[in-house]
Amino acid sequence: MNFQIPYQVKANIFAYPSYGYATSQFEYFRIGIALFSLFNFLLFLLDYDVLLAYNGMINWEVTNANSFWFEPHLQKFTNFISPTLLLNILSFTYILSLSLLAIGYKTGITSIISFLCFLLFSFQLYPYLYGVDLYQSVLLFFLCIFPSGYSKSLFQKKIKPTTNSIQQIAVRAIQIYLMITYFSAGIGKVQMPSWLNGEFLFLSISDPTYQLIPFPNYFAASFFAISGCIVVFMELFYPLLIFIPMIRSLLLIGIVGMHAFIVLFMGLVPFGTLLIIINLIAWYPLFRKDFITIFQNKKS
Repeated sequence: MNFQIPYQVKANIFAYPSYGYATSQFEYFRIGIALFSLFNFLLFLLDYDVLLAYNGMINWEVTNANSFWFEPHLQKFTNFISPTLLLNILSFTYILSLSLLAIGYKTGITSIISFLCFLLFSFQLYPYLYGVDLYQSVLLFFLCIFPSGYSKSLFQKKIKPTTNSIQQIAVRAIQIYLMITYFSAGIGKVQMPSWLNGEFLFLSISDPTYQLIPFPNYFAASFFAISGCIVVFMELFYPLLIFIPMIRSLLLIGIVGMHAFIVLFMGLVPFGTLLIIINLIAWYPLFRKDFITIFQNKKS
């Protein structure tokens, strides 16, 4: 395979924001994040009395005690309004804003409202979020600062000429965020012997309290060691491999497969689902380009 790494870097990430960009890509991002956030919050509503209520599994006073003084924890508002009424108002506002954001109504305002509501809930729910709150808050914030347009909206409006160029920058920001995230995760894992020898992976999928589906127990220790090394390799070299034609498609398949594994066998459904959605939306134009190239080569 003939490619030059310096040229690949120059020809996409730094010089040409349009590289790997497709029309309406940021609109798909808006829809994906809004629907995921709605789905994730509805999961918490299923266990309202346990996870959200004032005297639930973890009392508001406990999570408030672990928050900084400047954080707008829900406990701080209970001097002015009852916890039940506060939760009802915020829940209705959050669900409504996410629904409107998904269908493209007043996306600037609804994205800000959704982001603020999520922050309010995340201060209380962080013990149950297992890291997905960090990704979700950043991605919702992108929707607050970049225009998501109306090309995939039920409320069609005239699009400003500058919107498309700004959205190209927005998509590149998402891609860079993913590259930094995976690279930093790879750096952390490569310093952990338990990841390289498979121990961490084995223990992670052996806890029945987290499993969605029990993982088969007949695999040898070498399977977990090799799998752990593959995960470290994919994350550590994600920023490089994602810009190499054909190899990036293999990387993307591996990343999606890794997060599907996390969903099925580690029970981290929101975390794995969000990362699958974002990877597919961020890179699908390049993924599609590779498959078109393969198809054309076969025809020739």
